[in-house]
Amino acid sequence: MATATQAVEQELRMDAQQVRSLSELGEPVVILDARSDKAYGESGSRIRGDRRISPESPTLDPSVRKDSLIVTYCT
Repeated sequence: MATATQAVEQELRMDAQQVRSLSELGEPVVILDARSDKAYGESGSRIRGDRRISPESPTLDPSVRKDSLIVTYCT
């Protein structure tokens, strides 16, 4: 039996295909890369159009639409 916390966590998780589908449907989606500086620097992988955000002191650009789906990924 899932706890309430597990249910909320599951509800908040999306896989890459779900995010892509929403974006393709025209939904405003902002993807934030919150990986550590080390992980970011060592990785050659980036998601096209993502925005880098510091995991230590995250702040969101005020120009981001208020109705955007904010998707954050990290390691």
